[in-house]
Amino acid sequence: MNAIMNAMGKNVLSGADYDELRRFDLFSNFANDELHRLLRGTAHRTYRRGKVLFVQGDRPEWFFLVLSGRVKLVQMAESGDEGIVDIFGAGQSFGEAAVLTARPFPMGAEVMTDSRLIQVAAEPFLAELARVPALAFKVLANLVRLHPAPDSRAGGVAIQVTASAVRGLSFDAHAVDGRAGCRAAAGR
Repeated sequence: MNAIMNAMGKNVLSGADYDELRRFDLFSNFANDELHRLLRGTAHRTYRRGKVLFVQGDRPEWFFLVLSGRVKLVQMAESGDEGIVDIFGAGQSFGEAAVLTARPFPMGAEVMTDSRLIQVAAEPFLAELARVPALAFKVLANLVRLHPAPDSRAGGVAIQVTASAVRGLSFDAHAVDGRAGCRAAAGR
């Protein structure tokens, strides 16, 4: 990926970059102009094995897209033992839920193999979702498609996103500690 930051901190993305971003399920149905607006403040980074990206309890300032390599999510037990919660590889993303809820990361992330990642800055991403609710709906629909929650009573049927459910969400630029986030709106 050849994302280049200009002096204003905005990405200059080529057509090939947009095509690569659309390989991620999270952005598969986004147009180039939508990706350009959503991904201001992204950083393309290469990390060595063992690099800690964030620890359990950190505030989410980024979420991540894995271009190559592997990253593990870990949770520390009270005994101090590390438990691997999940492993992410090329074409996968992680950290979106913490960014969208503006809550601390419930686990840590560590690079398992030398990896190329895209870090998506939370603030400009959330600001654009707040500004353009149609983009927020697309992100929400993609996340539900990526992470379906089985309903044991329905034999594994995934959650369905409806327009009424989306209308019940409020994208608040000052939701938690002055940080943008998504929360349920009262009275909707």
